[in-house]
Amino acid sequence: MATAFAASGRAAPRSRFHLWMALAATFFAFSGFVPTYFAPLAAGRFTGQPIMHFHGMLFFAWTLLFLSQSALVAAGRTPDHRKWGMLGLVLMGMMAVTVPLASINSMHVAQGISPQTVELARRFTAVPLTGLVLMLGLFGVAIANVHRPEVHKRLMLVLMVSMLQAPFSRFVAVALTPPGAPPGPPPGAFVSIPGGLAMDLLLVVAMVRDKRMLGHVHPAYVWGLAVVVAQQLMVVPISLSDGWLAFATWLQGLVR
Repeated sequence: MATAFAASGRAAPRSRFHLWMALAATFFAFSGFVPTYFAPLAAGRFTGQPIMHFHGMLFFAWTLLFLSQSALVAAGRTPDHRKWGMLGLVLMGMMAVTVPLASINSMHVAQGISPQTVELARRFTAVPLTGLVLMLGLFGVAIANVHRPEVHKRLMLVLMVSMLQAPFSRFVAVALTPPGAPPGPPPGAFVSIPGGLAMDLLLVVAMVRDKRMLGHVHPAYVWGLAVVVAQQLMVVPISLSDGWLAFATWLQGLVR
């Protein structure tokens, strides 16, 4: 087929699968924050510090960039895709800085509620901070494989799906919060698991497509999904350890 198109002087049709996956990821990323961010913000009830707005703005910008990059590739505009990739490097660096700052802010907010609440907040930081390590690791490997597009695009999808754990877990946290309860940290890191595993189904869909189109599942999906699930499951025992509580307490003390 590709040879026939080349002979006719026309470009072979490009798959739009990754564009559809990017659209799905964008939908879940934005809809997941409706109950805890967009709805309270629209109603004038969101009381978060500026760092929380900045943190959210960067991650929403990343999601839109991921969508636009997928659209550029689907349209055959690979040179433009590479140019905009530099913005991705900048965004990732800024996002990496705001994750611990947002976590510190959440611990300070909990400090003013009760000792039990601040301990919950400190333990819950295991979710975003281990997620940050995973995010940077996947991004680094994806960038290292930028000249291997079949690996690069799959790793970027794995990265995007791993980031969807945060927005989709908001639904679980809201469901477990009693009506009228004051804002506070989730009851435990376990609330992040159902949402994360649900979003992993996007990678299962991608793996099924690989099997149908290629006859096998690309190793980038296999190893990527394994690492993502490992982080999602290990976050609970990590958060419950005394070592993590001590680390989170030290981290909170860095900013007064």
